[in-house]
Amino acid sequence: MAESSSKWTRDILLIPLIVGLVVAFFTYVLPKWLEKGMEISYSIDGPTSYVNQHALGNVTIQVNGVSTPRLFAYKVRLWNSGGHALKDLPVRFTFDPQNDTFQVFNVSHETNPRFEFGKIEEQGSDKHSKRFVYELLNPDDEDVVTLLTSDDSPLNLNSKAEGLRVTKVATRQPTLWIGLIGSVLAAISSLFSLALKFLSDKREKAK
Repeated sequence: MAESSSKWTRDILLIPLIVGLVVAFFTYVLPKWLEKGMEISYSIDGPTSYVNQHALGNVTIQVNGVSTPRLFAYKVRLWNSGGHALKDLPVRFTFDPQNDTFQVFNVSHETNPRFEFGKIEEQGSDKHSKRFVYELLNPDDEDVVTLLTSDDSPLNLNSKAEGLRVTKVATRQPTLWIGLIGSVLAAISSLFSLALKFLSDKREKAK
């Protein structure tokens, strides 16, 4: 009887927990280990309108001395998601506007780490794109680039280096912790099912 009770305790507690951990490892942890090559990832948030044309009326807005009835902001988060440092990496932010009056008014950078990040030099920009060369991007280094424009337009990011992968990710995506929580919930569900089976078998024996 004691051996049977011990077996049910093992089945109810240990097996679902082990299953959940194994699922979490192969679903979330192992792919991250295998992907640690040369890679940058980015997400684009925007465009966000800063000016309401209908509310402006006869008010004129000037940015850098240029009158504009519209003002949009894009936030691009760029980070080294690989396992190797990247040196002298060129990155171009390219717009595809529908009119010739499109302008990029301003670009700002917010880096992590904030200090001793390495130089970011603008080289080769044109009317519809901004190109920057990152002196050094260590793994997990990131830059949040904010671009102010005169109109909304599709925005693309391009970069090229030997063996480099460029990955676009959703602005909001499930994190590793959410995935792990899902695995734990799956284990709890399995535990609940085994508990119900245990109670059902116990009732059958009692009859």
